[in-house]
Amino acid sequence: KSKKVIAHARHINNICFELIKVAREVAKEHPDVEYELNQACNRTLDVYNSMKLKIESDDKRDSQTTIIDIAKQLINHVAVILIVTDSADLIIIDNSVKQVVQCLKEVEQCADICIFDDIFQKLQNVMDVLMKQIANRQMDLLDTQRKEDLASVRAMWTRCKERLYTTSRIVIVHPELET
Repeated sequence: KSKKVIAHARHINNICFELIKVAREVAKEHPDVEYELNQACNRTLDVYNSMKLKIESDDKRDSQTTIIDIAKQLINHVAVILIVTDSADLIIIDNSVKQVVQCLKEVEQCADICIFDDIFQKLQNVMDVLMKQIANRQMDLLDTQRKEDLASVRAMWTRCKERLYTTSRIVIVHPELET
């Protein structure tokens, strides 16, 4: 096993572990995606542990190709976590829109003036929540710190993917080389 491959694998593993911790926190805050996000975290954690065992193993039979294949799986699972995490806000907004549509149907079908006031008040409350959610999403998208954080995560993953691609190509083209 090459020292460079192991160093890259350790680096990728450390990043993934931090991402899993953050994703678990997001899952607690967003019950609409909690199950899906926890499943993605569990799958990523399984691959993470598998890579960790291969890195720490002294077994010479663990080839660079095996570590690279596991790293590829890890990156794929991380991509799922990132997609589900990003969709959490959109799912919440979508659920609020569905509540507004349901309230509008109730208003449309209402025949009793006493009930109408209650339903209309409920509609107003649901629309207020929806507007706040949309405004918060807009603020997140406009927040320069958040943009910088997202850009740094994208750049980090691009570098990791490039390293993984380059290492994979070297192993495929020159399997006899150690690095």
